[in-house]
Amino acid sequence: MAKEIRAYKFFVDSNKNKTQYIETVILKEWRRVATVLVKKHMNFFYKNNHISESNEIYKDVETFFTERYKDAINRQVAGMIKSKISNFKNRFIKIVMKSDNLSEELKKDLCIVNKRDLFFVNEDNVGKKYKVSFEAIKLARWIFKHFFGKIPSCKHINIVYQSKNVEIQKPNNENNNKHDFILRLASGDKNIYGKFINIPLKKNEYFHKFDGKLSTSCQFNFDKNNKLTSVSLFKERKFNKPKLNDVKISFDIGLNILIADNNGNCYGRQYMKKLKRLDEERENIVKKIKAENGDKAKLSLFKEYTDITTYIKNYSTNEINRIINRIYRKYQPKTIIVEDLDFKGAELSKKINRLLCNFGLGIITKKLTQLTTDYGVDVKYIDASYSSKTCSKCHYVDANNRKEQKTFKCKCCGTKMNADVNASRTLSYFAERFSNNKVYGSADRAKKKHLLVEDFIINYKVWTNNNRGLFNVLLNNRYFSDYHAILREKLEK
Repeated sequence: MAKEIRAYKFFVDSNKNKTQYIETVILKEWRRVATVLVKKHMNFFYKNNHISESNEIYKDVETFFTERYKDAINRQVAGMIKSKISNFKNRFIKIVMKSDNLSEELKKDLCIVNKRDLFFVNEDNVGKKYKVSFEAIKLARWIFKHFFGKIPSCKHINIVYQSKNVEIQKPNNENNNKHDFILRLASGDKNIYGKFINIPLKKNEYFHKFDGKLSTSCQFNFDKNNKLTSVSLFKERKFNKPKLNDVKISFDIGLNILIADNNGNCYGRQYMKKLKRLDEERENIVKKIKAENGDKAKLSLFKEYTDITTYIKNYSTNEINRIINRIYRKYQPKTIIVEDLDFKGAELSKKINRLLCNFGLGIITKKLTQLTTDYGVDVKYIDASYSSKTCSKCHYVDANNRKEQKTFKCKCCGTKMNADVNASRTLSYFAERFSNNKVYGSADRAKKKHLLVEDFIINYKVWTNNNRGLFNVLLNNRYFSDYHAILREKLEK
């Protein structure tokens, strides 16, 4: 049995006094206490090398909140920091393994430091209790300092209530067709013990379409002006995982076509065109705001700007989820192979980088993770280097195979097809050929290139005098520059 938790938004139907109390008193103090607790948790992490949701470091925080309120804030903050550290640790591995200047032994020690959270371990224990070098600890701390980023901000967090502070009730009046639930919310003020605030929630028909157990927790959502917009309730449902087909699907994520799979299907042909148009609209809005209010104008305060950025984000999310859902329903594959991409590049223009940021690689990763959690799909991330230059049919690698963005034409066998479709099929080959080899940094990419060239030379069947034209092509291919003697030997045989 699989479990799934879904969030459902309900609009609030309470009077202004209640919502104003939540917005101006509870929310303001909640965020202040959370900011204090973030610093306390980070100091605890520096000393103890771990984060605990159940510790009681909130006890000495001065506030009018009750202990139950402080405990709820403490757990929310601890969860935020755990997520931040987890994301950094994933990035840490890539930073270390991509470096060509570190020895294999040092890389191994750094991976141990990362796995066991030894970034701030006592120096006296290094080499005794923990079998890693002090050099690795120092370097790990340097990486943490420069790449961890800012500690999580609590300026815009929402309020997450646990069952200790809120009770979700059905309306007393059975004839009440206007509301689904009434939230009986503890005021949180220790000086007014026993006072509750009743918050009616308007009906949500979508909520009743799915079976499941209602969670005892809820989240109050606020906009950028700190106005209460909705309340999210959570429902957990159990379901049998569907039987998957013994099929492997690989897909390439592109700029002209959003996703192309190895069966030749292309999805999201208009996505990038629309994204470029939306990006131009946003740029025009930014220029207009700065012309009227100065270059230092805070864009987030202008509704026109926030509306277009919200629309871009929602459009990307909906489009990507729609396409991946369509691919899953079509094949129900056991395995999905996707390229492991990092879309941030210093060599790209600001405009393209902005487009790629909106492109939503995070949305794609999140959706694929959901497929793994909900349906048991095995998602494999494969290094994409040389996938756009390698023929999916004969596996010949040449930078000239793709002279145009949209079209791939092999210089060896003459295969011609959509470039994104070829890349998706090449990923399937890479998944088999390099399944046990992680590719990090320029040194590993060079090894991969040599393996591709050697595989081609060994496996290619048509080495005859009649094929001297291909021989000349290979001599002009810089990837084959170290193999000219072997090529001449093949041709003579």
